[in-house]
Amino acid sequence: MSQSVEERALIGHNHRGHIIDACSWLEKHIEVFILDFFVGERGVRWDMMREILLDRFHFDGKIATMEVLVKKSAGSQFKKQYGKLFGELRYIKDQRNFFAHYVQIARLDTDDISLISLRDGTKTLNYTEKELRELFERILRCSNEVVELSKNVKEFLP
Repeated sequence: MSQSVEERALIGHNHRGHIIDACSWLEKHIEVFILDFFVGERGVRWDMMREILLDRFHFDGKIATMEVLVKKSAGSQFKKQYGKLFGELRYIKDQRNFFAHYVQIARLDTDDISLISLRDGTKTLNYTEKELRELFERILRCSNEVVELSKNVKEFLP
């Protein structure tokens, strides 16, 4: 352990911020897919649907909505073509919830970044810096895949 508790805490906060920010962008990309599917052209209706409907959906609800839209179009090929993406999106959603709602703690016995929840008992999640960078990369890959799907949203229309 070459860093002080304070230095490790700052590193953890930095990673945490990057991960939450990347997830926020991923969520917006999913919104764009849904909006383009149902509304198409940007304008008043597009803005109203985002402000009135999508802003009230949880991240999981947005993922589920996008999944149903893609599944209806892909049919029997869904799992083969898109199953991995939606599995990753759910994993990322869970990780994002940990980073958003768990408290970060610095431990004396490791350089890991630790998150702790005290709800219904104690649950601690530990991440190495490498694991945090890998999680960030996974989020970026999913964001890029969602953006690519959005570019071809017309293929999913009935």
